[in-house]
Amino acid sequence: MLKRALDAFALLDIEMALRVIEDDELIGNGYDRILRLCSEQMQSNPTDVERLLRLMWPARAVERIGDHAKHIGEYVIYLVKGRDVRHTPLSDADILA
Repeated sequence: MLKRALDAFALLDIEMALRVIEDDELIGNGYDRILRLCSEQMQSNPTDVERLLRLMWPARAVERIGDHAKHIGEYVIYLVKGRDVRHTPLSDADILA
């Protein structure tokens, strides 16, 4: 995802940038699943809290990398189209027009 964001920036490719933005939701959903699973495990096995926290920190880091890649994609769209899509659902943005 990060490589595609950087490629979109280098090529000023808004279609690639849009795919990166869309993929951020997948990363966020995966992170939420990991948090839920870890939380459930911590409640049922309190002795595993330290081990589960060590799993959650890298998951958070990967989620943040996805966020940064998404921001690069948003900046590419702004550079090419002059449209700020940061707070607009992509379905409403009509970016490719």
